[in-house]
Amino acid sequence: MKNIFLLILALFISCASQGRPGGGPVDTQGPSVINYEFKDTKKGKTIIIEFDEIIDPKSIVNSISINGSNNFNLKSNYNKVILSSLDDNKNIFELYIDRKISDYRGNIMASPIIEFFPLGSEISQSTISGQLKNIIDDEIYEVALFEVGNDSTSYIKKTQADASGQFKFKNIKNGDYRLGAIEGEIDNFNLDYRIKRYGIQSRDIMIRKDSTEFEIDIIIDNPLPIYKIIGADMINGNYAILTLNDGSEKAVYIKPDNGGRYNSGDYIRIDINNSNRLENYAMNMFEFIASIPNDTIYPQINNYYRLNDSIYFNFSEPVQILARDEDKNSIFFNDSKEGLQYNIIDPFNISVEIDDIDKQIYIDNSGISDFNNNNLDSLTVIDIPELEKLDQKFGSLKGNIDYNGQYEVAVRLTNNESLIQYYAIVKSGEFLFEQVIPGDYTLDSYEIKNDNFKIYHSGIWRPFEKSARFAIYPDNVDIRAHWIIEGLEIIYD
Repeated sequence: MKNIFLLILALFISCASQGRPGGGPVDTQGPSVINYEFKDTKKGKTIIIEFDEIIDPKSIVNSISINGSNNFNLKSNYNKVILSSLDDNKNIFELYIDRKISDYRGNIMASPIIEFFPLGSEISQSTISGQLKNIIDDEIYEVALFEVGNDSTSYIKKTQADASGQFKFKNIKNGDYRLGAIEGEIDNFNLDYRIKRYGIQSRDIMIRKDSTEFEIDIIIDNPLPIYKIIGADMINGNYAILTLNDGSEKAVYIKPDNGGRYNSGDYIRIDINNSNRLENYAMNMFEFIASIPNDTIYPQINNYYRLNDSIYFNFSEPVQILARDEDKNSIFFNDSKEGLQYNIIDPFNISVEIDDIDKQIYIDNSGISDFNNNNLDSLTVIDIPELEKLDQKFGSLKGNIDYNGQYEVAVRLTNNESLIQYYAIVKSGEFLFEQVIPGDYTLDSYEIKNDNFKIYHSGIWRPFEKSARFAIYPDNVDIRAHWIIEGLEIIYD
């Protein structure tokens, strides 16, 4: 009997020591809505939202709205959310659920949700939808819809794009509209796009009886900042370092209205223009009393670079050329000690013309000083950078642009690894890239609305300017040495 008991005990221990079952794959999916229930009783109107898993109650705060408002009672119960005390004066309840609702593992929803509960009223079937391009994975993007003619800072609807960048507005009445997209949350778009990545539509948006569906893609681009001056330090009588509101610094050359230079105790008013990639703008006026240290530091060459047949020098502070007109070729010399022509671009920058045979530039530093007459230190010799010579085999690309707008368009070919870019400028019709380094490329095109064709015009909110229209070739392009790729077509909608 004892032996039978020991045998049973051994079998039990053996079975019990197999370990717990595996937990299965890690949950990386956010919750999804599986059912809605609308109740209209004597106690009031209620909407019950049922999810496919238990949700984190903290995530529902400010994530659900009715008709753009959260003026209702909200309660969560495991996988259900109950909305009560809804406004009885509304005939249509437009329920909006954004992506921030999550499970207890922090997985958020893949897409926002718009659902309608009509009470005897007809819902407009008009929609505005589109795709955000150039988005960053795991970032949330909000898109706001504004009605033209109303206050451009107040949107009538907003939604989030899904994980792939798609967005959609429903129940849109006839009218003219604007779209603004922001990486993150939209508060005041006119302020948001100055500090956050953003996008603006490239075409007019008009909903009419005969045009009830509008689809448009939007490129997300970098912010368009307008900086303010918050501080200034005088380095010498004509040179100040400004502190801007983002913490960056800007060096400026200044002088009194009567010429000369400022002294300690002088009242200084700085009233200058600045620019971002799309705009020139007047900075805020900044006033202060000068406190100027005794400047005994000579200027230095910060950096220099070659562009074709010129060398460009950037100095650490504003400089002046001391040579007389008849000695204007006595500052910069080549290997043969022949004077070189120069051009003063601004007080910080000078360009010098060179020949292909020149290997070095000699600078007579006694002829260059700051505005406190501190000269560059001793004679300087600069090695001229050689123009890059590519010992490379190339491929070519030929295609066609289908565009009927008023602008010229840039066709851009971008290497996906090195990010080297090639450009072709056309009105419409054929484009050609010759001598392209082999590799994997993306191909796109956009209207040229800037003086610099390499800069995409991403739009301005006030005064309103649409972004440039664009078109993206859907596939990557494989450039191979000695191959000519033909027949690619880029089509503008």
